[in-house]
Amino acid sequence: MNRVAVLLALSAGLVAVLGAGFARVLHRLRVANAVLTRAASETARILDTVGEGLLLLDRNHSLAETSSRALLPLLGRRQLTGINFDTLLASMVDEPTRRLAIDYLSLLWRERVNENLVRSLNPLTEVEIERTGPDGAPERRVLCLEFRRVRSASRTTALLCTVSDVTDRVRRVRELATAHTEAQSLFERLVALLEVGPDDLAAFLTHSETALQLVNGVLKRPARDAAAFREKLERIFAEIHPLKTQASALRLRAVETSAQQIEAALAELGGRSSLTGNDFLPLAVKLDGFFAELAVLRDLGGRLQGARARLVEPEPTESTVVIRGLAPPATLHATLQRLAEDLAAEYDRSVSLVSVGLEQAPDAYTALLHIVLKQLVRNAVVHGIESAAERTLAGKSSMGTLTVEFVDRGGPDLELTFQDDGRGLDRQLAGNLFKPQAGRGTGMPVIRDLVAEVGGRISLASRRGQFTRLRIHLPAVRSAAA
Repeated sequence: MNRVAVLLALSAGLVAVLGAGFARVLHRLRVANAVLTRAASETARILDTVGEGLLLLDRNHSLAETSSRALLPLLGRRQLTGINFDTLLASMVDEPTRRLAIDYLSLLWRERVNENLVRSLNPLTEVEIERTGPDGAPERRVLCLEFRRVRSASRTTALLCTVSDVTDRVRRVRELATAHTEAQSLFERLVALLEVGPDDLAAFLTHSETALQLVNGVLKRPARDAAAFREKLERIFAEIHPLKTQASALRLRAVETSAQQIEAALAELGGRSSLTGNDFLPLAVKLDGFFAELAVLRDLGGRLQGARARLVEPEPTESTVVIRGLAPPATLHATLQRLAEDLAAEYDRSVSLVSVGLEQAPDAYTALLHIVLKQLVRNAVVHGIESAAERTLAGKSSMGTLTVEFVDRGGPDLELTFQDDGRGLDRQLAGNLFKPQAGRGTGMPVIRDLVAEVGGRISLASRRGQFTRLRIHLPAVRSAAA
């Protein structure tokens, strides 16, 4: 065979070999393409059937083209083309939350950071959005965005974001929390009511509801100038402040808190340079809340009283006689002592209370004594008695003393004296003591008005750093037996 023939034979063999190799490569490409096509089809089928929103993020927070069918409806969007994850977040959360989320994602890209350990740092577990509902109306939903690493060859290549609607779960959790809070509040009310005599409670509720009716009348009264609006504030405060004192004495904390909120609203209004009728609207809302709290207490109190009546019916005795629903003056010491102790603990004071002659007080003055003495005890502990350290520096006993004395000398007047051995009053404060908003307590105008209504009078004596004494003269009331 000559050289040409050999070359032709070799060329033919080479072509045959190359042809067979190309055929095998082509076959492999076709098989691989079929596998990829099936994988893509399977992926699309899975993404179309899952109920959660799924999307992939790369290191630049770009969104992969492939995402689950549920994603867009969950987000309330028609498409995500042309935006990255940062832009998407900016449309869903405020800027501080967006920055926190970006920082959290940067942690997930760090290979040494344990994914499970940082999961609790995710700030996107409850994202409230507004979207168009199935009926075309806007609706608010809560979404949870969770992130997991997608790894290949022992490194993170992408982050998988799972978006789910957790609105119902969040609502149930909040409802349970609200129910728990309400149950705890109801339990606290019941405990408080168990410690309050039914007559004391009935009298307090009647007094409170009467006072709030008066407040409503004040709110409805037209006012056109600054002086009229200021008078409204003072009148409302004069009605609410004694209620807070009485609620504190009875340990009705929920009512006391409501009264404190109303006082805070009054103080805020009083600090404004000008007022209009609309400024009183939030105050009316707080008063409605106070009414609701009283209604709850009245309902619970009625049920407890009914239960007590079914369990035992005590024989009426002289010691259980009440006037206008309040315990008689002879038993008032215990209530005042308890109030003084509670206030002393709250304001870091040490106080003792001594009372003399309350059993001589006529039942006709029961309500007046309750209101007046509770207010005076509060003022003395909060404003008069110094801290133990101050008293020691002043050469006094570390424990302050409150003294209540009621005297019936058989004359035309009865004499009620209240004294504390506290810091006393300066001349200016003493002169303004019975004016609204005075520094020693705005409940003092209430005392002045109550005493004046029964034809009584008040005298005041004070020595700076030593004592403050109020002496109240009341018209004598004689019983038929006397």
